Amino acid sequence: MRVPSPWLSKKMELWFTDGRRIDYVDATGQRVFFDPSVEEPGPSAALVDYDKFLTLLKAIDLTMLWSIGGEKGLYGEHGDKFDGRQVLGAVYY
Repeated sequence: MRVPSPWLSKKMELWFTDGRRIDYVDATGQRVFFDPSVEEPGPSAALVDYDKFLTLLKAIDLTMLWSIGGEKGLYGEHGDKFDGRQVLGAVYY
């Protein structure tokens, strides 16, 4: 998997920095896209400069869409009885 995707990197004119971090910069050297979990404890995430991303989406007539999903296992009081699962999901724009 490539993050950010090749088309997004090309459209936003992003450059991979030095390979020690998952860090992409624009032509001015400003950090535009990165994964903070490479530098500090926590879950992996793809963070992008909000204003630059929205500017690009407007220019190519697209909008942001979030798809969120998850699952929760339901267990009895002592964890010995499996009562099923709840699947969670939502889409936001």
